[in-house]
Amino acid sequence: MDLKKVKKDYKIKLEGIKEKPIVKGQIVLVGDCLFDNAHLSDYIDDEQIINNGICGDTTISLKDTLYKRAIKYKPSVLFCLFQLVVMILDLITEM
Repeated sequence: MDLKKVKKDYKIKLEGIKEKPIVKGQIVLVGDCLFDNAHLSDYIDDEQIINNGICGDTTISLKDTLYKRAIKYKPSVLFCLFQLVVMILDLITEM
């Protein structure tokens, strides 16, 4: 995994999130590549969903970006999904 590319892509995705229109009451998704790589529009009407999943995201970085990625939308439902491995690595690096 090219960490420089992941970090660069992460910053680009965050900038793109700033440009998304705020529509209250939608379903908001945040997390890592599990949401970022999900092709949800193949299965559901994605006009009701704001997918703010970003590859390379961690629970620590979400803590710093949660407002602009989820809370500002005042979602009716918020889904947060991370791989367990990422959460364990976050815990280890905080110790």
